[in-house]
Amino acid sequence: MAEPIDQYGLQWVEGRHGFSTEPKWTRYPHPGILEAIVREVLQLDLSPSCRIHLEGSGSYNRMYGVQTDKAYYVFRVTLPVDPYFKTASEVATLKWLHQNTDIPVPKVLAHEASSHNELGFEWMLLEYKPGTPLRKKWRDFSMEVKTNIIKQLAAYQAQLYGKKFAAVGNLYMRRDDTSIAPDARMSVQTFTGTSSSTNDSSKPPASVLQKIVKKLGHSQYSPPVFEMGPIVSSIFFHDENVNLGIPRGPFKSSEEWISNHLAALLASQEIIAEKAAFVQEVEQAHKVKAVAQQAFALVSDIFKTKKPEETSLVHRDLTLDNILVTDQGDISAIIDWEAVPCLPAWRAASMPSLLRGPVRKEKPNARNFKNFNDAKTLDDPTLPEVLYSSRNTYWAQVFEHEKTLLRDVYEQEMSKLQPSWAKERKAGIIKMSFFSGLDNAHIPRGCEIFREWLTCYKVIGDKIWNIDERIYGGL
Repeated sequence: MAEPIDQYGLQWVEGRHGFSTEPKWTRYPHPGILEAIVREVLQLDLSPSCRIHLEGSGSYNRMYGVQTDKAYYVFRVTLPVDPYFKTASEVATLKWLHQNTDIPVPKVLAHEASSHNELGFEWMLLEYKPGTPLRKKWRDFSMEVKTNIIKQLAAYQAQLYGKKFAAVGNLYMRRDDTSIAPDARMSVQTFTGTSSSTNDSSKPPASVLQKIVKKLGHSQYSPPVFEMGPIVSSIFFHDENVNLGIPRGPFKSSEEWISNHLAALLASQEIIAEKAAFVQEVEQAHKVKAVAQQAFALVSDIFKTKKPEETSLVHRDLTLDNILVTDQGDISAIIDWEAVPCLPAWRAASMPSLLRGPVRKEKPNARNFKNFNDAKTLDDPTLPEVLYSSRNTYWAQVFEHEKTLLRDVYEQEMSKLQPSWAKERKAGIIKMSFFSGLDNAHIPRGCEIFREWLTCYKVIGDKIWNIDERIYGGL
């Protein structure tokens, strides 16, 4: 195992969903230092207004809104779950997208890909992209508008699919005087004024501001040259996985990538089995290990290829929340480009997350749902948490029906814009099934389905059923 890296500010705690852990902030960004960084980047002196507020937080990040006299910005602070690599690769990906596509993504105004700074965290200052998450507008839009949105999405996805790379991994920016992760594993030098209170508005001393001025030169580059580097994926950095020392690429083939993914899964389950507090957790870890070992035996048979594999950027979280739209139904931005890797064609030629789900060819009849007229909250599109919360609701089944129709739209558009997409999608069904099983093997139900799939594959080979139909109830 590699020497433990410094992840000051991060603690992994027992998860809410069982058989996993989740990250927790043990301290928060000092608001005075945050403001000093913003003022320096935007070249504001102390007189113009600069109001900063917490907009929200996710698993790994805290998002701050920055309102100045002239514009609105987004400042994102990230936990050191994968020091350097997660931030550096996302910055490079966004810059590459601006240079090589017309996909609407936020511009990176400045960033720091190391916690070795006055704030004590990695951060990014981003251009604000207006728009509403598609989840909040979906019920407002007609099927015609939804179809147009999916066609727009396909056009953007076709651009990504058409830009080819030669390895599996993540994009990074190369500088003549800096190699990948020059100080990524250095200990964090903590500013003594760092506070755990988000209400502390005290200003940092002048010496801190002077240091920030010097530091920012490290974050503002001339036009970058891109290179492939280690893959950013939770299987390699979740909790103690970040210290396993398992190779993260770049990988030259699917076989190499999947083999190391399996190695990380095995090692992580050994840690769980050793440290778990409950018998059921230990038993589940042993089940996952057994399935991973079973899968190892089939990797070469399923993924071996004689020719070099091309890869494309794959946004693995294209959900209703990460697509912003105007009131007219035009895509105004696609967000959340962290941990977006370059993956082989069989993985790139798959349905985006928002279109996956059960097949439902017939539109449900509202009269068959006795509580339909009483469930008025479901008619409120501003309540995403209840939008499609259960497959037994009328609106959930309407959504399944809409997605069934829209998958055909997406497939037709992609086939028209990138003819090889449909061919790769069909040819890669078995590889995609294996990967879906692997990706869900840490979940008890997913582990059992993957075990059954692997057993059946050894018997019937290429005639094996599509595992997604069992895991997700559809494509």
